[in-house]
Amino acid sequence: MTVAETERPQTLYRRPIDVPPFERGEIPDNVKHLRDHVYDVAIPRGDLRRGQGEALEETVRFLEQGGRVAYVEQASGYGKSRWMEEVGIGYGGRQVYVTPGETASSNLEGKLAGKKDVGRVDKDHQDTGHEVTIITMQSLQSISRDLAKGRKERVKDARFIFGADIIFADEVHHYLTPKGLEILCVFLHMNPKSIMLGASATEGYNSVKNAEQQFGKCLHRVGLAEAVE
Repeated sequence: MTVAETERPQTLYRRPIDVPPFERGEIPDNVKHLRDHVYDVAIPRGDLRRGQGEALEETVRFLEQGGRVAYVEQASGYGKSRWMEEVGIGYGGRQVYVTPGETASSNLEGKLAGKKDVGRVDKDHQDTGHEVTIITMQSLQSISRDLAKGRKERVKDARFIFGADIIFADEVHHYLTPKGLEILCVFLHMNPKSIMLGASATEGYNSVKNAEQQFGKCLHRVGLAEAVE
């Protein structure tokens, strides 16, 4: 369902955790497609690391219950990008990856290259109109400032980016500021049928910054000790 076909809620929330879940009849059909991919393709393929399959299963269960915002926490190098990739393949629709900077964007682009139609938006790229958009938080804030100044030439790109069906907040602990959280909420407001999934590789840092109190439920954790076993 496109944004044009969806009635936007009147409330613009300031934290993703405050966005209410879907009612039973509102859950997007994409969730069923994700379930089919996870149980018929991703897990049977047999190449997931310990914990990755469980993270996918928890994601399916959460979304089937109407959840809209959640994250997983996995030790650095353990494969959170693989989790996002499998969810993106199964869920489909237009996708946005939010990153903390150009280095993270480059890493994601390299992993998705040849698998998805990918465009990047950052200080050196303005490539919109693709199935997948990788955009830095700095660029999202720049778009927000330009719109506040009445720059109408940014409206088309803003509608495309913020109207995504699924948003991946990579390294979500970087966005746990009032402005970062507010920017993330714009996605959920612009497309009331969208979902948002975060990922973080920083063990313990999320609890210090209260990710579950400000962003959303932690679906699965793989700590450093467990990852090296």
